[in-house]
Amino acid sequence: MTVRLLILFLLCDLTISYNYGQITDTTKTSCQFTVIQQCSYNSRIDPGVYIIETNSDLRDYWALAFGSSIPIPNVYFNSSIVIAINQSFGTGGYTFTIDSIYDTKDKMIINIIVNEPKGTTTMAIEHRCIIFTTKKTNKKIVLSIWGRTRLNIYNSGI
Repeated sequence: MTVRLLILFLLCDLTISYNYGQITDTTKTSCQFTVIQQCSYNSRIDPGVYIIETNSDLRDYWALAFGSSIPIPNVYFNSSIVIAINQSFGTGGYTFTIDSIYDTKDKMIINIIVNEPKGTTTMAIEHRCIIFTTKKTNKKIVLSIWGRTRLNIYNSGI
């Protein structure tokens, strides 16, 4: 399963950048998205970005990430894809927020904000994820992650 997801990940045309502000493009069109899960996940999945394009791959990913504790959502893959961002943090309290998703002439830009913990935190490894659907695209996907915390997303071949 991990190999299968990794292959999907490597075959996708994905770029990850880290910014102190959003990536912008003057000829952009806003894209709709739906967050289907934002929580902690099991450590059986490596940190990274997973592009999921079939029900079978979603079932495999979901089983590793959550077991049977959270029901698998229904996704209409004829017009949608699922993007899962998994990250391990050395302390509790971090969250992700999708600020915006835009289509440009040749790419889809996904702006993600990393929200840092406030106040007292625990010193334990926490595995956080955000999983969302957006429209299916053949364009290059650019993931723009911004905030004061840089994510350690492993992205061989990108």
